[in-house]
Amino acid sequence: LGTSVVEGIGIGVVVSVGDQCQMGRIVRSAGKENHETPLSKEILRVVYTMTCLAILTGVIVILGWYFWLRVEHPDYMTPVSATMDVIRVLVVYVPEGLPVAITVSLVLIAKRLCKKYDVMVTKLTTVETLGCVSLILSDKTGTLTENNMVVTNLVVGGMIHSLQDDRRLSCGEKCLLRGGILCNAARIVQNEEKQEFVGGNGVDIALVKCALDLGLHPQNIIESYYNLAEVPFSSAVKYSLSINCLATNVTDSDGIGNIQMGHFVTIKGAPEIVIEKCTRMMDNDGHRRKN
Repeated sequence: LGTSVVEGIGIGVVVSVGDQCQMGRIVRSAGKENHETPLSKEILRVVYTMTCLAILTGVIVILGWYFWLRVEHPDYMTPVSATMDVIRVLVVYVPEGLPVAITVSLVLIAKRLCKKYDVMVTKLTTVETLGCVSLILSDKTGTLTENNMVVTNLVVGGMIHSLQDDRRLSCGEKCLLRGGILCNAARIVQNEEKQEFVGGNGVDIALVKCALDLGLHPQNIIESYYNLAEVPFSSAVKYSLSINCLATNVTDSDGIGNIQMGHFVTIKGAPEIVIEKCTRMMDNDGHRRKN
């Protein structure tokens, strides 16, 4: 929010919230409705032009009567008749049919859009706005997809294990999920009604959800290890990295086994990057062997 720091973990100091902060001012200014469209501006310009012409014509008529017609033909027109003629001239300039013509035109265009392109127009001013658009850019997230990722398979020791099967997890699968939880920015927050996920991207949240669905306790795993350092995910390196060490008085409550002692590194990212950095592979029983 208004900073160049977009990734990582840190401590933020809140100095203003809501409408008082800069983002709040931007949202408030963007939320103000502006009813002036290009068509309304053009109509206003035409009205101003017609008004100026009407006033100019009325002044010419009244000056012509005062300096010429009143002197040459004093009995032809009285001051009251001259005033009525000026009012008639002003009324002639009023575009009485303009609002009706514009409304009918917009209605016909809206009907054509609905019939030909299946576009339902709720406001007639939208029709005029669409006529000024040459390029439409839209974000597919939330329209074609829900931005909700799900783990369907685990690959351990070169074998693909489907999570649809009703079975107990092997030691290697549990170790894999433990690494996915430790190298993870998503956290679980318990509200009154349900659990919510805070932080992390779609992959992080999918890994935590997967661990929960398989009966593991991500919060216990996180509390069992100290996070010494981490490298957040970026498109430049294509991986995220976490350095952890085992905390004291830790019990294997989830039955994962093979508890890693000392300092160790968990890495998560693009397969071609991660596999290139590995020298050994864990089999289904949790034993390490060379690739």
